[in-house]
Amino acid sequence: MSKISENIILTLRSGPMSSADIAAGLRVNATTVSRQLNQLGDRVIKSGAGRSTLWYLSRPLKALGDAHMLPIYRVDTAASAHKIAHLYLVFPANGYLVEYFRENATDEVSLKGVEWTYYESLPWWLTDMRPQGFLGRSFANLLRTRGENLNADPRTWSDDEILSVLARYPQDNIGNLLIGEEAYKQWLHLAQSVSISAAEVAEIAEAIARGEHFDSSTQGEQPKLIACLAGTECIVKFTGQVMQTAVDTVANRWADLLHVEALSSTVLNQAIPGIAAINRAFQVYERTFMASQRFDRTTEGGRLGVISLSSLDAEFVGKAEQPWPVIMQALANADIVTEQALVHSKIAWAFGQLIANSDMHLGNLSVLNMRGRPYDLAPIYDMLPMHFAPTSAGDLPTQPRNINLCLQVDRVHWELAHPLALALWQQVIEHPSISDHFKILARQQLSVVKDFAAVIQRMA
Repeated sequence: MSKISENIILTLRSGPMSSADIAAGLRVNATTVSRQLNQLGDRVIKSGAGRSTLWYLSRPLKALGDAHMLPIYRVDTAASAHKIAHLYLVFPANGYLVEYFRENATDEVSLKGVEWTYYESLPWWLTDMRPQGFLGRSFANLLRTRGENLNADPRTWSDDEILSVLARYPQDNIGNLLIGEEAYKQWLHLAQSVSISAAEVAEIAEAIARGEHFDSSTQGEQPKLIACLAGTECIVKFTGQVMQTAVDTVANRWADLLHVEALSSTVLNQAIPGIAAINRAFQVYERTFMASQRFDRTTEGGRLGVISLSSLDAEFVGKAEQPWPVIMQALANADIVTEQALVHSKIAWAFGQLIANSDMHLGNLSVLNMRGRPYDLAPIYDMLPMHFAPTSAGDLPTQPRNINLCLQVDRVHWELAHPLALALWQQVIEHPSISDHFKILARQQLSVVKDFAAVIQRMA
């Protein structure tokens, strides 16, 4: 390698540059720099065209066999895959360059073009694929038993570690993206899901309770699995075994909460069809299960893109400490989400306040990416009274929760949510599978909700 080539590589380690800037920095002829750049092959990446051309230094990743590029595929709703981008690892450290393949259709012709975008960290639309929660930790432990030098908590993984895991160990990730050739090949040979019975789901739950791992990276802390029930792909939460209800226990409290989660989705969908995920609760072998139909999967075997509010906030807003309505309002103002998505998110947030959902973090609200921006709201999920969930110390909260206000949520949103919350708590009180312990809490929270009607009446 010539001295000029070595100097070019050293220069590009600090970040992308045009050939003219490289020549000026090295004080050599621009033609010589261009010739040397072309001779460096895949050690450098040329993006853009004309005066917008920039050169990047590739950053081979040892965990990927020193590869520096991964193809990105998207699966559509009809179960066909399309290559939509190339993801390059580039300098400086932790840099990523994406070559998007855009298609702009007109009435007469379909034009294909290329768009380049540089990211200082893993592209935001990949962050929701990170292994997370209960199953994420189980997956991490499985990889560690296979000799992978990874921390047991995926939250500590670097962006490069996340990317290498996604590419080398494809999972049934949320959304519709396939990262790398291995994931694409696995998709091509994916067998049609086979429905299993409730008893078979219970057997899988028993295996998970014993510490065995089943592939998934679904977000959340509650023990869960993915299964096909009655021909429908579902995320299934489950509890520990409940042998008696005379004395309230952690397992019993979670069983009650899963029943309430199933009821809450039904109440929401009866008022606004399609606003919430389709959930149902059932019991097998002393365990309670709550199956939630996957809204990122279609009956044809296709997939839909899903982006969490957390990812949207990180890329477009930057107000992670604020509640859903504040961030959704900012996204709607920027035409990133639809007006209907904004309205429905505010109703859902008000409903969550009224049913004592203390866990409405940014990972518990998402949008669907089907036609690009503005995005529609994904069905509401994880909507349950988490205020009453067992604590990490095993305590069982019994005090009712006060209702918080948000100035972005107007009177009309509260007026729509209030009767739904009243209906939910009444159904909880009447439900035959919910324990008497929890029904006492439901009556207390119902009283709080009834009293809140006076607050709504005073709103502007």
